[in-house]
Parts: sequence; C-alpha cells; structure tokens
Amino acid sequence: MGAADAAASAGLSPEALAEVVAQVLAARADPVAAIGRKPLIQVVVSLDTLLGDDRPAELVGHGPIRATTARALAAGGVWARLVVDPLSGEVRDRGRSTYAPPDDLADLVRARDGICRGPLCSRPIRDLDHLVPWADGGMTDAANLHGLCLHHHKLKDAPGWQVVAGEDGSLTWISPCGRRETTRPHDYRTHLTNPDTAPPPEAPEAATADRGAATADRGEDDAPPF
Repeated sequence: MGAADAAASAGLSPEALAEVVAQVLAARADPVAAIGRKPLIQVVVSLDTLLGDDRPAELVGHGPIRATTARALAAGGVWARLVVDPLSGEVRDRGRSTYAPPDDLADLVRARDGICRGPLCSRPIRDLDHLVPWADGGMTDAANLHGLCLHHHKLKDAPGWQVVAGEDGSLTWISPCGRRETTRPHDYRTHLTNPDTAPPPEAPEAATADRGAATADRGEDDAPPF
C-alpha cells in the first residue's frame, strides 16, 4: 500500500503515520552495536540488467526482485564482482572491488594463519595485509591476504625486504642480506589427533611459524627481524 492508504487504514493522517515511522526507526538498535558488524544484504544482478535489461535480479535469501529495484540498490551500494563457475554455479572469486576484506574472509584468514606470519614471530594478528598491494592490482582474497603483527607489517615494506608466497600457502621472507625464513599456516592437526599417534614434527626449516616463542613477550618495536 501507499503511504496514504496505510494511513487511512490505520485511522491516521499521512503526516501522523510518517511521524510514527520516524519514531520507530529512531528507537531501533544500531545493527553494528547489536551484532558486532554491519549487516550484509546481497543482491546478485547481471551486467545486462545493470545496463538496462529487464532480467530480474536475486535478493539472496528472498528471491527475484525487479530489474528497476536492483538498479536503484546498485546505485547506492558497494559492488563486488563475483566470478562464477559456469558448470557448477559456485563462486570462484570475489574480485578486488573492495580493499577491506568482508568479515567472513577476514575470519577465514585469521583462522588459517593463527598467529603473525612474520619470521620467528608468535604475536597475535593485528593487520590483514595484501601481499601484492591492492593499489598494484592485488586481489582481496585468501591467497593474497596474510595476518601480520604491527612490527612485521612495517618490516614487509621496508627497503630491501622481499616476501614470496608459495603454492603450498607458505611465505618466504628474504632479508636485505639474503637470509631466508619460511612460515606456514597454522597446523591444526595437533588439535585433531592423539598425541601418541600424531605424525612427527616438521623439519626445523619448515616450522618457523611455530618458533617465535622467544619473541612473544617483546614489544612491537624491539623484536629482531629474525
């Protein structure tokens, strides 16, 4: 119903109804304060629809919506490109339309890394860093994001330092003098297996992510690079 019809059915003038709605909206709890993050409302719309086609869009969790409604929402929303597998329909990539990772991706990266991915470091993760800078075309995805403490976030961009990602999820830090240290994602097998039957630990050079206990109690600015 329109505002006038709704007001008439409730025995109110349109002005009185508008005032009631305004008071209700003003009294509603802030979603960020209530759930700890901004609510996510997803509308999946094809490029053809955005360009003027009448093909309906999809409001995730609800169903189809009119093309005109989708275009109106897109005009004021944050866009994220989705690359979809044409055979399975599964999302393969979220693209790089936003610098800050969405909450689910940030949670995944933090859970994967466990602690700072800097060499010989066991500090908690403070920042999620783009290995290939976003400004240089780096993707906002799990493969390009790694958890770092403040010290190693600064060190990564210091002159002479290099950080190289391996296909196995490893990060190899190369100091200006050529020394290398490799870290890997957190190994959850220690939480899932019986200690008496667990596989032998990795070789020392493959377990640098777990060798940072000596730096755990140091301050952010006084830890050695290795």
